[in-house]
Amino acid sequence: MIEATVRDRAISLINGTKFRAALATEGESYWYKYFLRAGEAVEIELSEIPRGVAYDLEVYDEAGNCIYGTVPLFGCVRFASYEAGVDGEIYLRVRAEEGCDPNREFALHVDRYKSIGGILTGDNKLCAFDGPYRIGGSDLVIAPGAVLDIEAGTIINVRSQSALRVLSGGTLNLLGTAAQPVVILGASAGGEAGLWKELQAAEESRITRQFVTIYYDQAETHETPPPGHVINILPSERPALIRQWYQLASPYLSTIFDGVERTGKWYDPWSIKKRDLYFGMDVEMFAQWEYDSGRVCDERFRAGKTNYWEYVNAGFLHDILLARQCVDNDEPAPHFRIQRLMDYLRHGKSWQEKHGVLKSTHILPNLEDALEEETELHSHLKEMSTLFWWSHNTSIVYWDHLAREMGLHAQEEHDENLFVNGVIIRLHFSSDLPYEFLSFGNQMPPVGMIGVFLNHGPFKYPDCYPAPPAPPAPEDTLDPHDETTVGLIKTYFDILLHDGTNPVYTWWLPTPADREARRILETTGLQPDSSLDDWKREFVDPAIQTLHEIQEKYLKSE
Repeated sequence: MIEATVRDRAISLINGTKFRAALATEGESYWYKYFLRAGEAVEIELSEIPRGVAYDLEVYDEAGNCIYGTVPLFGCVRFASYEAGVDGEIYLRVRAEEGCDPNREFALHVDRYKSIGGILTGDNKLCAFDGPYRIGGSDLVIAPGAVLDIEAGTIINVRSQSALRVLSGGTLNLLGTAAQPVVILGASAGGEAGLWKELQAAEESRITRQFVTIYYDQAETHETPPPGHVINILPSERPALIRQWYQLASPYLSTIFDGVERTGKWYDPWSIKKRDLYFGMDVEMFAQWEYDSGRVCDERFRAGKTNYWEYVNAGFLHDILLARQCVDNDEPAPHFRIQRLMDYLRHGKSWQEKHGVLKSTHILPNLEDALEEETELHSHLKEMSTLFWWSHNTSIVYWDHLAREMGLHAQEEHDENLFVNGVIIRLHFSSDLPYEFLSFGNQMPPVGMIGVFLNHGPFKYPDCYPAPPAPPAPEDTLDPHDETTVGLIKTYFDILLHDGTNPVYTWWLPTPADREARRILETTGLQPDSSLDDWKREFVDPAIQTLHEIQEKYLKSE
């Protein structure tokens, strides 16, 4: 039986709220209590443990039996889960096992779920209002002939030893909407046919997935090749390495199924059926576009041919591999551009060290007792966005600058040369845009800006190398090169303002939004029928100066 003194001094915990305290002496304990009804489950996380000390987390029932000890998760975070068989209090003890730090507080966080398990027959439904849910002490099994409908906005935690199994003849309908997807939390990757690992489907089962977001716990850390080995890495293999590097720092890893139906409209940047989301996904998308468009090529690489794109691509890969090596080995950065990448990597990983896994109270909307947690996550993502652009652009601008000095930029065909200028200017402009969260209900937003530029709209990037020939421009007294550029820009604006689509690409315009195009026209006083001289003055003449300003910004070591 829990002693009366412990019952009296135990602090009552609230769902989704962090409780903080410091342990001043080794062996000291804090006691907490939490009420659960039969059929409810709780996930308990002890985090923000001071460096160099070991705190234990233990869970007791009302009889005083220790029903759960802690297991380490992501290093310093301690994690436990418990499922209640009867109504009653559970008691949690946080104890300074080895060492202490009276000046540093730990954080204790609890998440409540409705436990679900057993064999389902007939027609069944899970509603968001009654959740969130957690698959409990046994598998949740959909028997032959049974149907389970999971409604929009429902959160299901699968972070347990049990699985969701659909037997032959059973039916599972995941019925999310764009605004309120069905959310699967704590999944493991590696399932078959696009399923997560904890969903096991028989061959004759039926599964409908409509607007489903799956959040995975952090992927395993893989070894990366040393930075000097970039010379041996084929262009086709580089996107996977970039993906691995950015996922290492992302506070979320997720997949959207049937996120948005295809509309055929350029202003719908998420008209996709399936997309893996993580912070920094844009860089992988750009590297994949470089390969798919032929700007980097395995055959040319094997032949030892280096163009502008190959040089900058390999330089950036070298930088991120070196930054990770310095972080892993606690080494100083050899250059300020590497330091900026290290800052991004460390800041991203700090979320995992502090919070462990993503929880329902991180993503549930309009939950009063989760406001502090929501604010903390959003603040972290905004800080990551700033560090992302600062670190990524510094590396790209550094290698772009060297490529120009070596003459690689000038060796490109004229249209490609101008396109490269547009890419650099656009990246810089994107870094200055205010960070906003996408409106997809519970889904965490990726950075997303580069992905929009690459794949959608009148300013879609070209899908072949080198840049496709420019359309003919009206005859004028301008230099032929300037005439081509200005004619293209005017053509893009004209198409954009009439809600058309264009498969070519951007020159110096930073965004595919027509409201931005209209703002630019209002600021410059231009109209589609303005003279080529006026268009040249506003867009062509400032371009080289803009590139110089970008180099000044990123290539100063502070």
